[in-house]
Order: sequence, then C-alpha cells, then structure tokens
Amino acid sequence: MKTFIAYVVSLLLLISMAAGVFYQIDGLVTLAVSINWMICILAIPIAIATVAASILYEKSNEESRIKIAKVLVQAAKRKSFIARVTGWTTFLIMTSLFAWSGWIVTAIAYVLASLIIKLANSIARDEAIKQNLI
Repeated sequence: MKTFIAYVVSLLLLISMAAGVFYQIDGLVTLAVSINWMICILAIPIAIATVAASILYEKSNEESRIKIAKVLVQAAKRKSFIARVTGWTTFLIMTSLFAWSGWIVTAIAYVLASLIIKLANSIARDEAIKQNLI
C-alpha cells in the first residue's frame, strides 16, 4: 500500500508540474516545487536512519537486531524492472521540467536527494548481504 501511495504521489507531482509548465499555470508549478522541497527535506532523515541502521546492526542486542533487520531488508529490496524504468523516467522528466521552468536549484536539490537515498539504500543492501539477511 505504501508503494502504491508513493507512485500515486509521484505521478500526481509529475502531472501537475507538466501541466503547470506546458499550460503556463504558475500556481501548479509552485505547488509542485513546494511539494518537491518537502520530499527532499524528508529524504535526509530517512537516509540518515537507513545508514544508522546499517551501522548499528552489528553493535545491537538480539531484540534490536530483529527490528533493524526489518529496516535493512526493506531498504535492500530490489524493485522490478517496470518499477525501475518508471522511477528513472519520472526522475528524468521531473529534473528536466524543474530546469526548464527555471527552478534550477530545485532540480539540483531533487537530484541530490535522489542520489542520497540511492546511496543509503545501497549501503543498507551491502549490510543486508554481509549479514545474510537477504
């Protein structure tokens, strides 16, 4: 269910940004930019928590390991081919639309937040493989 909601939010953000840019509706562009900034700001604590879970797994007791293992396995899950293609397509289109509409700093923040999340998930995946969790 969480994945479905994430895809819906992502597609609605993409549609509102595209409509705002192509039909020159500044309110939609501003709305999409502000939602994007909220998502980018939320990405930082999520990435920090994922990396912290990777670091703390070996140092935790058995009770905590079970909870941390769930976080690591969730972050380490591989997406299907369709989900990856959809994600990369959405990422490229959103970055292009932000840059095209003049929101260059927002485009850069979007790219950096995406890369930080991908790096944190990669660290979690490496730890999950190292600990034989997946």
